[in-house]
Amino acid sequence: MILTVKILRGVQLIASFVTLALALVLLIYIAILDASLPEQFHEPPRKWIVPCLMLVAPPLLLALASYLQTRRRQSWAIALVFVSGICNAIFVNLNAGLWYASLANVSLQWLIVANGVALVITVVTAIGNLFFQIISEARLSA
Repeated sequence: MILTVKILRGVQLIASFVTLALALVLLIYIAILDASLPEQFHEPPRKWIVPCLMLVAPPLLLALASYLQTRRRQSWAIALVFVSGICNAIFVNLNAGLWYASLANVSLQWLIVANGVALVITVVTAIGNLFFQIISEARLSA
């Protein structure tokens, strides 16, 4: 059981950081696409604040919450995993996913699908980690 817990914790932490890395790659790819447009279509730098927050903040919170749950053994971090996971699904997967699906950009579609898979893996392993943490605390108190 100890090996299972260690594997689940490692998978959760790795998947959460993969989600963060994919969101950063998505943001960089969008910036490259914007830079390739003609000059009159460029967005001013102040308009980049909201997309940066939408694409980077939820995965960053997800990675932080996964770190707190797996390394610091904070059981309350599961709530932050769920909240940031829902925000990540809405802002990154649905919002950006539907936008790039309409543009028929295949590479970005696969990037968003990979982000969704990493997000599901993170949330499912977080539930498993919480389950094993509850069991181990019950054994210690018994």
